[in-house]
Amino acid sequence: MAAPQQTPASPAVRLIFEYEGDTVRLVSQQPVDAVISGFDAPPEVRPGNFVEVRDDSGRRLARVPARGAFVESAEVFPEDHAEPITRVDVEARGRSR
Repeated sequence: MAAPQQTPASPAVRLIFEYEGDTVRLVSQQPVDAVISGFDAPPEVRPGNFVEVRDDSGRRLARVPARGAFVESAEVFPEDHAEPITRVDVEARGRSR
């Protein structure tokens, strides 16, 4: 029996948008080394970090857990969009070590 073929993962991209009134503008596209899994996650609201996709009316299209996200670092967004987003170390919260 032949082994099932695995489809290579598509690279993830962080899209950063700027909103002003009714105008939405894409200001940055950055490749990220992340895997978002768990599309079978239940829709109920539970504590934790999640990645959500919403339509233009704010209706949730998808919600998946971001397991282990933001435990020991935080993103810092610069005022100037030409500068990179950076990460800084922060004290872990919500977990005992």
